[in-house]
Parts: sequence; C-alpha cells; structure tokens
Amino acid sequence: MNAFGLLLALAVLFASAEAANRYGWPDSYERFLERQGVWDFKKHEVTTSYRGRKNYERDLRDLFDDWKKQTRWGQKDYRSNKYTPPKGGFGRYGFPGK
Repeated sequence: MNAFGLLLALAVLFASAEAANRYGWPDSYERFLERQGVWDFKKHEVTTSYRGRKNYERDLRDLFDDWKKQTRWGQKDYRSNKYTPPKGGFGRYGFPGK
C-alpha cells in the first residue's frame, strides 16, 4: 500500500511538472499564437510586448474560441491548418503586423 501511494504521488508530481500554460491551451494553439508573434512557446506565456496591451487576455480567449470553432478542436475531423488567421496589423486581436 505504501508503494502504491508513493507511485501515485510521483505520477501526480510528474504530471504537474510538465510545462503548460496557465490557460490550459493545447500546444497547437500555442504554436499558432507563436506564429502571430504574441506567444513564447518555451516559456508558455505571452510576450512582454503583447502583454502591455489593454485587455490582451480577453482578446486571446476570444481568439481561442474562434480557433476551436474553425478547426473543430476535439472533433474527429480536427485539422489545425483549417483556421484562417487574422490579417496583419492591429485588428480585432491586436497582433503586430507580420
């Protein structure tokens, strides 16, 4: 019983030690944000230049909802390349124009 408890504790520790963002976003969405120039995939957080924007978290959550709907995230026909990213410039989500 002690060995089982120890293994369970180690499993929980390793599962929580895995790098993840605080929003619970999938890696493919983080990569999408990285291509937009607003996300640091290695640190799993927003870049400092984008963090200075007002309401940036709301914009990213709105974009995540749009991304999930368009790519059908979690469905059998999910494909990450189905999403049409916003155009350059400071549009709805304020991405730096790239």
